[in-house]
Amino acid sequence: MLWAPGLLRNCRRLRTPVIYPGTRTYRIRRSMAKPLDFNAGPLIWVDCEMTGLDPRTDKILEIAVLITNGDLEIVDKGLEFVIRTDKAVLDRMGEWCTKQHGQSGLTQACLTSPHSLEEVSKSVLAYIKKWIPQQRTGVLAGNSVHADRSFLVEAMPEVIDWLHYRSLPPFYFV
Repeated sequence: MLWAPGLLRNCRRLRTPVIYPGTRTYRIRRSMAKPLDFNAGPLIWVDCEMTGLDPRTDKILEIAVLITNGDLEIVDKGLEFVIRTDKAVLDRMGEWCTKQHGQSGLTQACLTSPHSLEEVSKSVLAYIKKWIPQQRTGVLAGNSVHADRSFLVEAMPEVIDWLHYRSLPPFYFV
């Protein structure tokens, strides 16, 4: 339980990435063989990196998803995608995002990523359905989860439609 607040602080700290360097790897505490039902208390930990803070005008650049049961036992290695983004969209980022995402390598990774938003949305939903086959059972969790939820409502509504209406911030577990 002590590691939960920092679990998804930053996508690049979640696990070893496919596209760019500079991450840490978290070990899976327990591998589970079967999907989770309501009684397991499934949590869908999500962290998004965006071009800004306005979900109506800004875009998701990267998403990481990890599923745990209610005891915070990780069910498998999770997903992480960098989303292909047009240079014009990246050029509209504010100063903080431009500097942060430029230094981390995310900006360049977005320009060369093979993954479209539509593909990522379908993959994320399929991953969630694999582990949580019952709709409106999994609860969205993560640091600043309200911001991630607002972006998912705009960019991936089919994912949000599958989730429970509640969200849990990490400080809930402290």
